[in-house]
Amino acid sequence: MHNGLFPKFIKGRTVKKEALEYMRDFPNDFAGAVFNDYSDGVLFGFTIRYEDEKIVISKGACKYQSEIIVVPEIDLPVHEYSRLLYINLEIGQLEESMDYDTRSIEIYLAKHRPTRTNELELGRFSLNQGAKLRCKHDSFKDLQTLENTLNIIYVPYASIGGHTLNPVIMRKFADELLVRSSDAVDVNFA
Repeated sequence: MHNGLFPKFIKGRTVKKEALEYMRDFPNDFAGAVFNDYSDGVLFGFTIRYEDEKIVISKGACKYQSEIIVVPEIDLPVHEYSRLLYINLEIGQLEESMDYDTRSIEIYLAKHRPTRTNELELGRFSLNQGAKLRCKHDSFKDLQTLENTLNIIYVPYASIGGHTLNPVIMRKFADELLVRSSDAVDVNFA
């Protein structure tokens, strides 16, 4: 039989090693249990916006080789215009030391889509000089626009058994289906 451990932190009591180990292990154990059957890919976050000629990518999390990796917010200055650029996330090799296991994480703009298993695409666009990158989409059809618009169609979202679509795509599809159809099956599906 196993017992659940629920540390108590009470004034005047000494913090025990087991309580600290529980605090260390619980978040990873919990995330591992929740996302155990998921494929590698984006879990959440990585929302992209455009400000002052920079791509700003919010904090996000992805699954890679059974690990949940949390990536901090980052900005990428845009220096190239009128060409297709990819926002790529590259996850480095695991490096172990006595105190930490670490992986390098880099988000960068590239002229090519990710080709290696340790890379994920977070979006793509072609921005004209002087234009502002649109990161909000007007319609379901607008999702495939590349010029001056962020394209998120190819972002590999983690899911059970394989990749799935970005939740924004699913919402846009459902919104348009609700507007275009009053059929009960379509409404329930949406």
